[in-house]
Amino acid sequence: MIYPNLFFYLFLIFSGIGMILSILLPMGKRLQALGWTGGSSALTLIILSGLILAAGGNFRLFHLQIWRFGIDPFSAWFILITGLVFLPVSIFLTEHKKKAAGNSSLKSFGILYHALLLFIPLVFMARNILCFLIVWEITAVLSYFLVHEGDEQGSSAQAGYFMLVFSEAGFFAFTLAFLLIAARADSLNFAAMEKIHLSADLQWVVFLLSFIGFGIKAGILPFNLWIPRTYKQASEPFPLISSGTMTNLGIYGILLINLKFAPLRAPGPGLVLLVFGAVTAFLGIVYAAIEKDLQEMLAHSTIENMGIALCGFGAGFVFLAEKFPVLAAIAFTAGFYHLLNHSIYKSLLFMGTGNIISKTGVQNSDKLGGLIKSMPWTAAFFLIGSLAISAIPPFNGFVSEWLTLQSLLQSFSLESHSVKLIFALSGALLALTAALAATCFVKGFGMNFLGVPRSLEAEKSHEAGKASLFSMGFLALLCLFLGIAPTYVIPVISRMIQPYVSASSTQALVPNFFHPKSLNPGFVSTFHRLGAQVGKSILPGRGLVVLHQGLSRNPVVFAMSTSYGFLILLFLLGIAFGIVWIFTRQRKVSRKEVWAGGIRSLVPEMTYTASGFSNPVSVIFQGILHPTQTKETREEIAEHFRTAIRIEKPSIHLMDYWIITPFSQGLKFISMGLGKMHTGKLNAYAAYIFITLLILLFLAR
Repeated sequence: MIYPNLFFYLFLIFSGIGMILSILLPMGKRLQALGWTGGSSALTLIILSGLILAAGGNFRLFHLQIWRFGIDPFSAWFILITGLVFLPVSIFLTEHKKKAAGNSSLKSFGILYHALLLFIPLVFMARNILCFLIVWEITAVLSYFLVHEGDEQGSSAQAGYFMLVFSEAGFFAFTLAFLLIAARADSLNFAAMEKIHLSADLQWVVFLLSFIGFGIKAGILPFNLWIPRTYKQASEPFPLISSGTMTNLGIYGILLINLKFAPLRAPGPGLVLLVFGAVTAFLGIVYAAIEKDLQEMLAHSTIENMGIALCGFGAGFVFLAEKFPVLAAIAFTAGFYHLLNHSIYKSLLFMGTGNIISKTGVQNSDKLGGLIKSMPWTAAFFLIGSLAISAIPPFNGFVSEWLTLQSLLQSFSLESHSVKLIFALSGALLALTAALAATCFVKGFGMNFLGVPRSLEAEKSHEAGKASLFSMGFLALLCLFLGIAPTYVIPVISRMIQPYVSASSTQALVPNFFHPKSLNPGFVSTFHRLGAQVGKSILPGRGLVVLHQGLSRNPVVFAMSTSYGFLILLFLLGIAFGIVWIFTRQRKVSRKEVWAGGIRSLVPEMTYTASGFSNPVSVIFQGILHPTQTKETREEIAEHFRTAIRIEKPSIHLMDYWIITPFSQGLKFISMGLGKMHTGKLNAYAAYIFITLLILLFLAR
């Protein structure tokens, strides 16, 4: 097949042209070129990955010494997600970066952007260890430069260093995992590494190294502290690009090693993924719910969603180890679906946040409010993203989170009571996470767009340009499509994962109600009476119902159809609109001042703020959010007249308190102890050498 190679080379050409044009073109035309070349590169990625997902198979794209690139359905899924994010982002940035059009940093931004667009997909296409590691490191360095791109004051430099330190620690860990597998395969090529068999002990070592190494990039507890700090201080485009694409690199690495190269055969590693995923999701959304900084709120939400996806994959590994391939296929489908959904709606929300910051210069929700009047389209698209991330049907977040929870409920098929208990607790934690997510994004939308403006900047805001709104509209439509058409997405994921789980999630989740030849007639007739054949005459495929009949030991049926639900919702809204129109068409509308408890008008100080809205969450989870440092400031005049008392309670992140601070203090203690050895006396140094030789001789016996 020539088409994959053709689109691969087109992708390389468009990315290269984009970097060249960023240097050669005058300032006024660089943004326009970025939109065309970046969008074209992303479009070729979408077509390339779509061809592979439709055709299946493993295609060699480019082989030259260590530079070996290829693509299979597994990597094509991640490439598809990357293309779907970069396409609208490229258009969005042509509008969003206009304020930097007179700045020389626009040249460096264009180079960095196209370079990342080039190297992130190449990570998924790499087909040997050296190629993978080189491309990964290039991506990490480019990310570091993008963090403080255009930051003339250097305020984001510390965040960039912090991210880079975490990235290099992860690189060291997963490189060891790769080398252990390569030593067993006696080859650096991925094709040879897929044919090995590891012992149980070595498999645990490889799993832990890969989980730690790649978990840092994915933002999995306890290696996720870099994400909120970096997203808050980084230049605005970085979170938009990172959240939808770079965090997926971590999940890809975990699955590459533990699903393709050294498939997990024991339930233990899967349970580790499940537990860490559930706790990561819970803590991520707790911190997001109390956060008033827009960028940092979405950063914590990214951590939450990576945890949800990891829960699906962890459950899949457990089911696979316990010889339940059908349940494993369902759980893996939920995980892969959620990765796609998260990238789409989180990119949409970051675009909305970017518009808010660009038009107001404010990212503190306490100082916003009332933006729906001046930014109605941004508000509408942000609302869709908020509904999607809160798992509200008919949008896409509902489908993947619902499938994940249903997968965890299938633990009744397992033998071990302790494993069932872990599944139950993880499911309960995920359910609580879903409820807190709704609370978080009620705050995220309501405190920013509703009410009255709480600052002069919010009052003077205006709507974003057409390019920004087009990009947000594109992602909003994707949120709706992925939410109402899961029966067309599940078969794509099923074909991709079937070689690794030996079962089809399509057969398990999408009964063929349109052409029911292999289904029980009584079962089919029941659902036909409920309307399961609606759309048969005009739609292809198996039907619009997602349904699992369960196994013999757990014959519980779970079913849903967001497609039919969407049609019913439109029907009910139409009826409501018609009734209101009939009874109000004869009435004249008169507008008067709103009565507000006898007050002529509400001033911003009287309205709810984001901090006030999230305070109940903060109080309830005070034990988790502790420790805090209370700082009280008193201002007095002549020691008698008190003018103000200010109490500040800056929060210390749990992982900072438990891991970063003890680790740094331990290193400081060791370094101070070693520092005492530097006495400046020659006899002492000779004694050190003599003691070291004695130790080495003893160990070499």
